Amino acid sequence: MPIRTNEFSGLPVHAPEAKKPKREIPACVAVGFQAKAFFLVRVAVTGAYGAATSNDRILFLQTVPALVALAPVPAAR
Repeated sequence: MPIRTNEFSGLPVHAPEAKKPKREIPACVAVGFQAKAFFLVRVAVTGAYGAATSNDRILFLQTVPALVALAPVPAAR
């Protein structure tokens, strides 16, 4: 493909640069956020179910740490 030149000066003509959106969250970041929240909620629900059906100790070993880890996830978004 030949390079376009200006008719008068003979210098190459460059196309204007495309404008970037002001503030857009990349898809990979949004998906990462959703995945973290989804799996932490799953761990918390599983821990609550295990505590209700099996042993109360599961609540403190599984559910509480999942909820503590889930707390700062929305703030990081």
